[in-house]
Amino acid sequence: MKTYKVDLRKVKPVNCTVMECTADRIVLQIPAEGGGILLSGTAGCVEGAQLSDYGWLWCDFYYPQEQMYATTVDVRFYREGQDPLTDAPRATVTTNAFPHYWTRLPYDFREITCKNAFLPRTPSKLKTTSSGVGITPEETAYIFLGARKSHRPQRFVFQNVTFSDAEPDYPLPDVKVVDELGQWARRNWPGKSRSVTEVVERLRREAAEPDPGPRPMFSRYGGWKEKNFGATGFFRTHYDGRRWWFVDPDGYAFLSIGLEFIFPEDSSVVTGWEKAYTWLPDRDGEFADAWKEVHGDPEMARRVGYCQVVSFPVINLIRAFGKDWKKAWCAITARRLHQWGINMVGNGEPARCPVQETCRFPYTAMMGEFPRTDRMIFRDFSDVFDPVFAQRAEACAQNLLRLKGDPYCIGYFLTNEPEWAYVNELCIAEKLVGHPDETLYTKAVFVDWMRERYHGDLEALNAAWGQGFTSFDQLKRPIPDACSLNDTVKADLEAFSYVMVTEFHKVPSLAARKVDPDHLNLGMRYAWIHNPVQVAGCEYFDVFDINCYDFDPVPQIELTGKLVNKPVMISEFHHGSIDAGLPLTGIKGVTNQEERGVAYRYYMEQAATSPYFLGAVHFVLNDQQILCNSGQENYNIGFVDCCQRPYDAMVAAATAVSENIYPIADGRQAPYDREPQGIPMIAT
Repeated sequence: MKTYKVDLRKVKPVNCTVMECTADRIVLQIPAEGGGILLSGTAGCVEGAQLSDYGWLWCDFYYPQEQMYATTVDVRFYREGQDPLTDAPRATVTTNAFPHYWTRLPYDFREITCKNAFLPRTPSKLKTTSSGVGITPEETAYIFLGARKSHRPQRFVFQNVTFSDAEPDYPLPDVKVVDELGQWARRNWPGKSRSVTEVVERLRREAAEPDPGPRPMFSRYGGWKEKNFGATGFFRTHYDGRRWWFVDPDGYAFLSIGLEFIFPEDSSVVTGWEKAYTWLPDRDGEFADAWKEVHGDPEMARRVGYCQVVSFPVINLIRAFGKDWKKAWCAITARRLHQWGINMVGNGEPARCPVQETCRFPYTAMMGEFPRTDRMIFRDFSDVFDPVFAQRAEACAQNLLRLKGDPYCIGYFLTNEPEWAYVNELCIAEKLVGHPDETLYTKAVFVDWMRERYHGDLEALNAAWGQGFTSFDQLKRPIPDACSLNDTVKADLEAFSYVMVTEFHKVPSLAARKVDPDHLNLGMRYAWIHNPVQVAGCEYFDVFDINCYDFDPVPQIELTGKLVNKPVMISEFHHGSIDAGLPLTGIKGVTNQEERGVAYRYYMEQAATSPYFLGAVHFVLNDQQILCNSGQENYNIGFVDCCQRPYDAMVAAATAVSENIYPIADGRQAPYDREPQGIPMIAT
C-alpha cells in the first residue's frame, strides 16, 4: 500500500484549541459552536499529497468525552478559490463514532462525488452519509476534519491522518459495548434493566393484563365518531369547507395517530462487531428466531451487502415466553396501541406487521420497488423519458395487487425519501446537462424542449447562454455546473427541472392507479421540501406526504399544502435524547425523556391546527440498537427500549394526543403550547 501521512504539526486549527500535537497525533478542545483542523493546498494537492496518486484518506479517531454519548465527525471538501471558513463545502462526509472507542474512519474518494447519500459501513464506525453537490480529488484544495455544532464543548483526538492508494484495514478495540440484555454495557441511567429476571417478570405481568380495546370515541377503523361524511368502503380524503380529513371506510373523519415499524424486533449488526458483545446466543437452538441474515445491494440505499444481525428485543421475549414469544408480543402490543390511542400503523400491512394477526389497524404500505433505468441521471433519479422507465413502472405497480380489496389500507407510497432531493436547492436539470452520457433519452427531450423554447433560433440560444453552439444537438455534450454560467441558463434549467420531476412522479403514479384504483396515492415521502420543483406533478397524487423533522411542523405543512393545494400527511418524525442508554438523538434532539414527551405532544397538537394536516406517523415503535441496525442507525427514538419497556413520557404524551387531536382539528380546543427544550442533533 502506498501511503502519505499528514504532518499534523502543519495543519491549521479552526475555531478550537490544540491541547497536544505531534506529527502523528493532535488533541483538540472544540467549543459547542464546532471546529477542527484544516488541511490546505492547491487543486489536487493537499498538504503535499498529490491526490491523484491516492484513492483514500483515513485516520484514527478517539472521543474521550466524560458524558457518554456518540459524536459526529465532519470531513468537508473544498475547491481552490473557496474560503473554507465561510463557504459551503462541495462535499461533506459525516460519520458518527462512539466515545472512548478507537475508530478508524475511512474516506473513499469515489464517494465525494456525492453519487450516494449513504456510505457503506466499515468495522467500528457508525452511520456515515455524504451531502453536497460533489467534488473530485483533482478539484480538492482544502479538507476540514472536525466537529459540527453540538450542545456542549467536545474533545477530539485525530491520529495517523493518512492518504493511501488502497482501503486501510480496521483494527478493532477489545471493548465490550453490549450487555446480555442488549443495553449499553458501559453506561448507567434511570430505568436501565438490571437483570434477565427483572425483564422476564415485568413482561409476564404485562402479558396478563386485559386489552381495553379501541377508545369509545373511535370507530372500528380509528375514525372520530362525531363526524361522518358518508361511507365508501375505502379510505379517501375530504375537504369540509374548513379543513381536510381522511375519511375511513365507514365515513368517519380520520387523522393518523400512527407508529411506524411495529415489529417485535430491531436488530443489531454482529458482523464486524463480534468483540463488542458481552454475550451472543448460539445461532441454533433456543434463540434461533433472534438471528437473521441481511442481503442487499451495496451500491444502493443504505449500502448493505451482507451482514448477520441479532435482535435482543426478541431474545428478551423468548426469555419470558419461550416458543410463544411472538403471540405474547402481539397481545402486549395490541393492548399498548389501544391504551396509547394509536389508530394506525405506518408501513404496517399484515404480511409485514405481526400485530395485525391479533387486531386489525389501518395502515399504509410501500408500492415496493421503485422503477429505475439502467442509466441514472443523479443518484436515484432515473432517465425518466427512457421507455424502460414506464415499462418498469408498470411492472413495479403489480406489487400493489397484494393490497386489493383491503379496507384497512389507507394508501401506498411510491417510494421513500428520494436521495436526489437530499441536496438542498439541487437543480436536477443541471445534473442532466452535466452528465457525460450524450445518449440519455432525457437529454434528447431537453434538446427538443430548448429548440421550442428558443423558437429554433440558435443565435438567440448562444447569446442567452454565452456559448458558440453550432446546433441545438450540442446541448447533449456535458456542461459541468451549468447554472453558474449566467442567470438565463439557470432559469432555463430550473424550468426544465419541472418537466423532469413531473415525469418522475407521473409515470409510476399512472401505473399504480391502473393496478390499484381503490387506495390513495400518498406520494414519495420526501425527506423535506426545500425547492418548489419537488412538488411538480403533484396532481398525480391524492395526498402529498413528507417526512418532517422539526419541533413545530406547521410551517412545513402550510408551505407544502399551499404549494400543492392538497392535504398533507407526515410519514416520519421523532425526537430523541441521550439520557437513556443510546448514544445518538436521531434527527431531532431534546434534553431528556420528559422533553421527548413534550416534543411529541407539541408536534402533534400544533400540527392539528393546520387545515392541510391529515395526521402523522412517529418513527418508530422500538428504540434502535446500540451497535446499529442494518440501516446503520442507533437512535433513542422509540416508544419502547430493547428490553420491551415503554418510555412513560412518550406513553403519556400519546395518550393525551389521542384524546385531544380531533377537538383541536375541529377548532373546539386549543393545542398544547409548551415548547420542548431542544439540543443540536447528534446523528447523521
